[in-house]
Amino acid sequence: MVQGNVLPRAFYDRDPVTVAQALLGTQLIREDDDGVVSGRIIETEAYLAAQDPASHAYSTRRHGYRITPRCAPMFGPPGHAYVYRSYGRHYCCNLVTEGEGVPSAVLLRAVQPERGLEVMHRRRGTMRQAALADGPGNLCRAFAIDLALNGWDVTRGARLWVAMPPVAPALQIVRSRRIGVADDLELRFAVVFRGTGGALCERNVRCETGTASGSRHGQCSTSTSANTACAHQPRVRCCPLELSALC
Repeated sequence: MVQGNVLPRAFYDRDPVTVAQALLGTQLIREDDDGVVSGRIIETEAYLAAQDPASHAYSTRRHGYRITPRCAPMFGPPGHAYVYRSYGRHYCCNLVTEGEGVPSAVLLRAVQPERGLEVMHRRRGTMRQAALADGPGNLCRAFAIDLALNGWDVTRGARLWVAMPPVAPALQIVRSRRIGVADDLELRFAVVFRGTGGALCERNVRCETGTASGSRHGQCSTSTSANTACAHQPRVRCCPLELSALC
């Protein structure tokens, strides 16, 4: 078993916005009969406990949320997985945050694969490495995450967990609206990579001469500069992030 520096429960026992950013650059690790697969988390979304209609725990009554059999894992304790099936087609994996009884979580949207590539290729049926764990459904297929891991304690360092890399990277991130959510909350966080000519570009937005074209699954060729808006993803803002400062 390769555990690494497993993130403790205290890491998750914070508000989801902080945890969503702190997870960027950490290593998601999955171990099963196929062996170990792992990769760096590069895109997340925060889901709030109250006043967040996109949350599965949202309610217009009482404190703004309610518990149901489906979303029960969101109520904690923190540091557990909340896995659900989306539209009956694929799974989505969230990590529960804040104290027990407060339903908030961070959705894992994308991982940059590092270990177990052959296994991921077989599971996904594609040889395109960039597409292996791009998007929450693809991520769960590549990492063999399903309802059997719903409620799993990711602080145990077995089956499914998150570890701090040996060297905490200094990251450039963008903050924007969540994918497929019709609100103005900027609760999506993604690592920014350097594209052609050294321009900063966000991996899920294709930008050309300051405007966006193509689907959100495209790669950037020429991106808008930091702190400028993109028509595809309104109010995208770039900011430096020192991973160790949030952990």
